[in-house]
Amino acid sequence: MKNDTERRSLSFSQRVLMGASLGVSVGLFLGDLAAPGKWLGDAYVGLLQMTVLPYVVVSLIANIAKLSSAGGRRLIRCASGVMGLLWLTGLLALPVLALAFPAWEVGSFFSSSSLESPPAQDFQRLYIPSNPFAALAGGLIPAVALFCILAGAVSISMPGKERLIELLDLVSEVLTRVNRWVIQLTPLGVFGIAANAAGTLTLGELSLLQGYFLTIVLGVGLMAFGALPLLVSSLTPLRYRDVMRASKEPLLTAFVTGSTFVTLPMIVEGVEKLLRAREVEAEVEPSALVALAYPFPHLGKILSLLFVPFAAWFYGGPMGLGDYPAFMASGLLGSFGSLVVTIPMLLEQQQVPADVFQLFLLSGVVAARTCDVLGTMGILTFSVLASVWMGGGLSFRPRRLLPGGAALMVLGALLVGATRAHLSGGFVEEYGKEDILSTMVSAEPAAGMAVVLSAAAPNPDPLAPGESRLDRIRRRGTVRVGVAMDHLPFSFLNRDGTLVGLDVDMAHRLALDLSVGEVAAGDDGMDRFGSGGIGLEFVPLDLERLREQAEADTFDVAMSGIELTLRRSERVDLSAPYMTVTAALVVEDHRRAEFANVERIAAAEGLRVAVWRGSYASERLAQRLVGVEGIEMVEIDRLGDFFESDGAYDALVTSAEVGSAWTLRYPRFAVVQALEERSEVPLVYAIPGRDPELRQFLNHWVELRTASGTLKRLRRYWILGEGATPATPRWSVIRDVLGWVE
Repeated sequence: MKNDTERRSLSFSQRVLMGASLGVSVGLFLGDLAAPGKWLGDAYVGLLQMTVLPYVVVSLIANIAKLSSAGGRRLIRCASGVMGLLWLTGLLALPVLALAFPAWEVGSFFSSSSLESPPAQDFQRLYIPSNPFAALAGGLIPAVALFCILAGAVSISMPGKERLIELLDLVSEVLTRVNRWVIQLTPLGVFGIAANAAGTLTLGELSLLQGYFLTIVLGVGLMAFGALPLLVSSLTPLRYRDVMRASKEPLLTAFVTGSTFVTLPMIVEGVEKLLRAREVEAEVEPSALVALAYPFPHLGKILSLLFVPFAAWFYGGPMGLGDYPAFMASGLLGSFGSLVVTIPMLLEQQQVPADVFQLFLLSGVVAARTCDVLGTMGILTFSVLASVWMGGGLSFRPRRLLPGGAALMVLGALLVGATRAHLSGGFVEEYGKEDILSTMVSAEPAAGMAVVLSAAAPNPDPLAPGESRLDRIRRRGTVRVGVAMDHLPFSFLNRDGTLVGLDVDMAHRLALDLSVGEVAAGDDGMDRFGSGGIGLEFVPLDLERLREQAEADTFDVAMSGIELTLRRSERVDLSAPYMTVTAALVVEDHRRAEFANVERIAAAEGLRVAVWRGSYASERLAQRLVGVEGIEMVEIDRLGDFFESDGAYDALVTSAEVGSAWTLRYPRFAVVQALEERSEVPLVYAIPGRDPELRQFLNHWVELRTASGTLKRLRRYWILGEGATPATPRWSVIRDVLGWVE
């Protein structure tokens, strides 16, 4: 009876897989309604993390304290040798996996308006435990580990250390039992994580990164289930199947939780089982080796650097073999810190647009979990090899290595070739990128009668004597708005030839709010002139000829990201500011460091800086640079001349908002903030002549539209890009098959 019960009971791995399967099923059934599953998953991961850091502290101190002086030196020698071997394996895998990327020509698919640089990594704080308690509270693992290593090393020769070791071993056992209890909740936690991921993650978000995902999965598979177990079986008495059996639960947990940290106690237990099964004597407890390995870059972190060769390939400039030595050296050193800092640095080193880093953050949903599997296997491999080496059992076994290595090389070549063929046949053809702005359309209400005129002609209905422009608008039932046709992101033609942009949306809003007739309150609190509609005519606007077009009565209002300048205020009537922009420079992305501040610009020689004639933001920054020796300021008539000049200019002076929009179209450029203090410039609307009635109306209208949140919403959409890709509900059975929810 007992044996029947044991056969019917499910193993831990089976329960975890069942929880994951149920979670995926619930996520697919409910779609985004399964998002609350994230709370359950986060609670489970938090419970797992609860005991790990205290466990690292007590294990490191206790196990190092147990060593003799000679044992400590041997530990350093063996640990550094094994760690170096694993790092070399991971680094050499990068150029091999990059062979999966076929040659192609590609444009942009992503950019950002952000001017913020990644925060500098504080290595002293990360590695020097000036305050061990703060390091513990802040989760600074390397600093905590260094403190524990020093404390354990001092304890080696300390009299009476047995009492300390006994106490630490007791605490370690308590933490281990707590962790084992929490691990029993894994199926429930995995259910929540899987339900949230399956319900909210869309294939569209991941399709752009399939080249990176495919190679990451390929690399993790070949190393975690091939190279590393083969390395262990070739150097120790352990067999391949022994390693895989001991690593099954930690690897599964690492993938579903997205954390190597929480698997450390599982790794310790797995290593202990391996050593006991083959009766391998261990001079150092596996818990000490696991705790020692964790603060250093693991193989999963190193393999994440593959994103840089992927990004270089995606932007049409794949890395050559000569680029890899410097890349691998910088990447390994940077891996001691945060990849949030390291990846942008490596992208700049390879002259890849740094804006693509945002996609690296997005890829973490899948890639980071996969790399954690390799990180977990790497720590287990390190602990086994270092234990066996210190015990004197390390020996080379060519009969295991040669056939296994040959099979692994053949399999790897086939998989890399298949991945390259897939990317060549499908991905390259499908994802020839175009800039995001060209695909954007307005998400705002539009005036019922909107006409885009092909030429800037005077108003066919001249002003009557004593008539204001506001009166004429009401009499004609049409408002003429002057807009530039290529002033991104305020007014421009999209891929379909439709006039769109922030100020185009504001012009439609103005026409709707100028309805003719009796004044009435709208649903949003805005006063409206009756229920009739105002027609809207867009007139091509030349910002360099603003005064001439105004005097010719070409438009009633000019709305196209017009910057407030004293010169303009003398020539045309201007509304109150409705937005501010920030003066900045646009340079080729790989030259950002050269233009980081005025001092670096001054150190350069023979620079040609383009300035858009008439813009205040340009004039303001140009005033700061015009006195810098060796800089030639060149006026251009349109911003596109700079981007299409093929290197004729070193930099462009414009606003950060406008420059960022152009970098969407030309991704090899980037916006930099060269001034220590940001210079903000107001944007206004222009009115021909002196028309106090229309100016007062516009001022009140801008104030009301600002208060109602319209301008803030449009700024988020057109300048920050929030919602630029229309959000659609995640496909789900409950919505798309059963129709139970809308």
